[in-house]
Amino acid sequence: MAWKEEEQKQMMADAAERGEGRRAQYKKIIRIAGVVAFVAVVVLAVDMITRDKGARLPLDLGDPEGTIAEWVREGFVKSIDDSAPTVVVDETIWNDISDDEKTTIVAFLGSYWSERHGAQETIITVRGHASKALLGSIDSVGMTIK
Repeated sequence: MAWKEEEQKQMMADAAERGEGRRAQYKKIIRIAGVVAFVAVVVLAVDMITRDKGARLPLDLGDPEGTIAEWVREGFVKSIDDSAPTVVVDETIWNDISDDEKTTIVAFLGSYWSERHGAQETIITVRGHASKALLGSIDSVGMTIK
């Protein structure tokens, strides 16, 4: 009977050892999951801080009238002067958008103006609402973005 008691003790010791091993594995898994979650949050935060902004304004080349109407609704386009190829825009929104988007907007407005007025040459001036400063233009020399 002594060997049965010894075998039971050994089985209990083995079970306790396996239990300790499992607890150690669970702790390790939890630590790894915590580190992965922390790294993911840091990567997300850095990405949000350093990422270039995407297009701020909607642009539908197939519906220029709708695009201009949307820009007016959003407050970006303040006025379009029908007597001269001039568009007045909100400078705070203009300053928030990327240079590539500014170039696209000026080209789009120039194309829109030329098509709307049947002009042979694309000419447009984009000015700020508050300062009346020249923000962008297209003329016979080329395109300028400020």
